[in-house]
Amino acid sequence: MAAAIMAPIGLPMLVPEFRRASAPGLLPQTDEDIVTCWTPVIKTHGCITQMYESLCKNAFSSIGPACCRAITDIKQTCWPRMFPFHPDFPPLVRGHCADFLGFGKPETSG
Repeated sequence: MAAAIMAPIGLPMLVPEFRRASAPGLLPQTDEDIVTCWTPVIKTHGCITQMYESLCKNAFSSIGPACCRAITDIKQTCWPRMFPFHPDFPPLVRGHCADFLGFGKPETSG
């Protein structure tokens, strides 16, 4: 499954495969709500790869403007479900994108 993560060109076709994947804190879980949470980044070319690299390297320079816009579209209530084993990642990536896009600090309420 790691090869699918690194091949973002065909990623939209792999969404059903994500539902069966097991990578807590990185890939969608099995219910439709979590798939909806991932939709903005799945629809943005290369965004899954950029997020994955940022998570692995703990550096956000690989996240571009299109991915940051997708990240800002993720609801606050989705983040704990998307990254249950990486609770520090969501505020860091959201903060990076808010600064990168000139939004300032992201809101903390749902």
